[in-house]
Amino acid sequence: MIAIASATSYVLSGRVELQGVAESGALCIMELARLPGLGLEGGQLRHGPMEMLSPATGIVHAAGPPVLPPHWRPASPPPAGQQGAPVVVFDISGEAAIPDTLTVALPRHEGMAAILAVLPALQALLW
Repeated sequence: MIAIASATSYVLSGRVELQGVAESGALCIMELARLPGLGLEGGQLRHGPMEMLSPATGIVHAAGPPVLPPHWRPASPPPAGQQGAPVVVFDISGEAAIPDTLTVALPRHEGMAAILAVLPALQALLW
């Protein structure tokens, strides 16, 4: 996960059940690493802190089914990547990897199984 290792701030996002996973990851970054961490619902990144994105901002997105949020679909590069921010995607959607991101493909899951699939992988990244 070299892609985000040198970041000085982090934004984690996820939709539906994965929003809580993103928020817990951001809390972990703030409490353990003492770095700025922001946990957002998936759509909030698109309409929120785009101004804060830079190569020093690590983006971690938990992508779950049924489809990725429109701004993360392969047809258009993630806006975070357009700002030079390194992007890591934990993908349980079963869809194709997103170009210009480091995608960690996990088995497709929904609901509580999605949380239980992504949380250990996210914890491994953060430790």
